[in-house]
Amino acid sequence: MLTVYKGSLLNVTDELVDGYYKVKLLYGRSGWVSKTALAKRLDEDDFLWSADLEYFLLQAKPDEESFRKQVTETAKEYLGYQYRWAGKSPLGIDCSGLVFMSYMLNGVLLWRDAEIKEAWPVHEIEFEDLRPGDLIYFPGHIAMYLGHGKYINSTGYKEHFGVAISSLRKEDPDYRADLFQMIEKCGSLF
Repeated sequence: MLTVYKGSLLNVTDELVDGYYKVKLLYGRSGWVSKTALAKRLDEDDFLWSADLEYFLLQAKPDEESFRKQVTETAKEYLGYQYRWAGKSPLGIDCSGLVFMSYMLNGVLLWRDAEIKEAWPVHEIEFEDLRPGDLIYFPGHIAMYLGHGKYINSTGYKEHFGVAISSLRKEDPDYRADLFQMIEKCGSLF
């Protein structure tokens, strides 16, 4: 028995038996996965988008509005997952794992850490310019802006443990003053 996590890349064959497709893993092992658990890659030509040919090959950014909607919906699929440092699976996920997986599952490869890195597709923007799908950077932490003053993140913080939605507005019950005061920068793919 082998566990295949969300976001795993599989070679799906045409062989379908009782709702299960035969799949091949990258190292050659075969198995069966329910067709309801499979999704097409959202990138073109099986390459994730990056601004630098050294990383991946696509040079055209995805459609902005549909990408913003889809990446935030993907992040929300992780709501309730427990926090696990360096995790990016249902067993636990950390802040950069949440952002990385949300973007990767939508065809964009990000730097897998809480910083904006040259040659990777996110660039710095002003806090006032945040739009859904943009990123908020704190010292050693990252979150994704959802719009309407809300953001999603994965944290070990005792009052919001795991993947949760928090607010940037002081009047909201899910406001995190500790994080708001530490915002270092914001970033966007667009």
